[in-house]
Amino acid sequence: MIIKDKKLLLVSGKGESIYWTPGGRFGADETSEQALKRELLEELNVSVQTAKFFMSAEYVDLKTGLKGISHYDLVKTYGEIKLNNEIDKFDWFSNQDFEDSDFKMATATVSSVIVPKLISMGLL
Repeated sequence: MIIKDKKLLLVSGKGESIYWTPGGRFGADETSEQALKRELLEELNVSVQTAKFFMSAEYVDLKTGLKGISHYDLVKTYGEIKLNNEIDKFDWFSNQDFEDSDFKMATATVSSVIVPKLISMGLL
């Protein structure tokens, strides 16, 4: 998760009406750190400066119904965000945006578990 000025970066894909935190799946022989670096470079064209484990949480993908476990890191990056073919927009969301907005998340975990924890820690 990338947080800047107490706002969380969320992305959305081409033709999608849902948002998610940037990142993705591990490759066959990748560590979590290698996967994080690769995914952020592929999706946003940014490099990881630091990454600190935040938490793991179960999720249900609201589009497919598939269940899994996501691992969330607090990440500082460098480089200007440049979107690739997978991602067509990004936005920075404050705690107020999560309370007021009517946008959809890919999983309820971010809005119901992650965001409240970020708010309670004063990060959003």
